[in-house]
This record gives sequence, structure tokens and C-alpha cells, in this order.
Amino acid sequence: MNETPVPDQNAREKIIEAAASLFARNGLEGTSVRKIAKESGLNLSLISYYFAGKEGLYQTIITEHALKVT
Repeated sequence: MNETPVPDQNAREKIIEAAASLFARNGLEGTSVRKIAKESGLNLSLISYYFAGKEGLYQTIITEHALKVT
């Protein structure tokens, strides 16, 4: 019986939380997508899927933070 895995409904938020923490500690250059995936407990490919890479993820975090502050 082959069942399709159910995607984690909170995957995007888990990635953002893990990445924000790592970016704060290590900076953009000091944080790899592998570290983000490991910290979030999710597959590395989801970073590309949701954010088109590390830079897109970083931009999303900055934008969402700016929107919360204003």
C-alpha cells in the first residue's frame, strides 16, 4: 500500500522560525540551507519550494518583520 505523505501544514512557518534564529546568530553567509533544514526538522528541498532559496527566505523574514513593526 503506497500512501502519499501528507505535507506538514506548518512547514513554511517552521522554516522561517529556524532560519530567523540561525540568521540572528550566524548571519546570512554563516547560515547554510542544510543548517536551516536540520534546525527545522524538514527536508532541504522545502526551502527552495517555499522561498526559491536562502536569499528568498532571508528576504521573506526581513519583509515579514518590517510589516509587524510598522
